[in-house]
Amino acid sequence: MHRLALGVLLVSFVLVLPGCRHQGSQGATVALDPDQDDGLGGTGIESGDVRAAADQIARALRKDLGPSSRVAVMPVQNHTRFRIDPSLVHDHLVHDLSRQSRGRFGVVQVRSSPPSTTAQAILRTELRSLTKDNGAATSDYVSYFFALEDPTDGTVLWTGMYETKRLSSVDVVYR
Repeated sequence: MHRLALGVLLVSFVLVLPGCRHQGSQGATVALDPDQDDGLGGTGIESGDVRAAADQIARALRKDLGPSSRVAVMPVQNHTRFRIDPSLVHDHLVHDLSRQSRGRFGVVQVRSSPPSTTAQAILRTELRSLTKDNGAATSDYVSYFFALEDPTDGTVLWTGMYETKRLSSVDVVYR
């Protein structure tokens, strides 16, 4: 009898265990393309924005930088209300600039300020935002400002902008 009860318990355990997988309140996890809208709503900075801004700036700089130039990419300054990791934008800029350079110019990754580099130009990036909220909906305008500067005197050699604006009635927490 003891073996029969143990057998029934073991079979029950084997049959019930697969049904105990945790699938959160939204269901199973879905893999998305980083440029695809996730459908959660909200008005903040999206992965597609970071990727598009870095690509747009890299393409523009490729045309303006001379052969054998070295560009120091400074840490990104985030002045928005969104908690994003500025290194995410910085790393995309370094990656896209390196890819777009095609060996024509060099990219120096700077993690601290002031830079200890012999670069001919410094790329500074600032993220700023303007938020409107009427209680029923929120609108966020986010501006990515890029400035290429002379490292000796700070003269602005080139600027670029990338902008987004979103309206949503859905309140989403960005982490």
